[in-house]
Amino acid sequence: MSDPKAQATQAAGAIGDLLKGGGAADIVKKLGSSGLGDVASSWVGLGKNLPISPSQITSVLGSGPVAAIAAKLGISTEKATHTLAEVLPHAIDHMTPKGEAPAADAEAPDPSAVVAKMFG
Repeated sequence: MSDPKAQATQAAGAIGDLLKGGGAADIVKKLGSSGLGDVASSWVGLGKNLPISPSQITSVLGSGPVAAIAAKLGISTEKATHTLAEVLPHAIDHMTPKGEAPAADAEAPDPSAVVAKMFG
């Protein structure tokens, strides 16, 4: 798939399971415990989102969840890590509009809203 917006929308939908029901809060905690607290804070905070590398995505999320998302999207695991590195910061940022950590019962964001934020 070569359309970046369509790919981002599919990726945002695919990560919904990771983010809902406290998943976003868990990811923020994992970022902090992996030495990426500044990255996590930027995604939650009101300023600019700091980037994350594909290898950092794999170390924070684990290869199993990344492989599951790759399978959902019908892409390679390598491509999935690159896509997640682009989409995940925007998804968590979208879930934290007031700059507060995501709630434990937070719902996954609407994929089209995440993509609108990315390309808006």
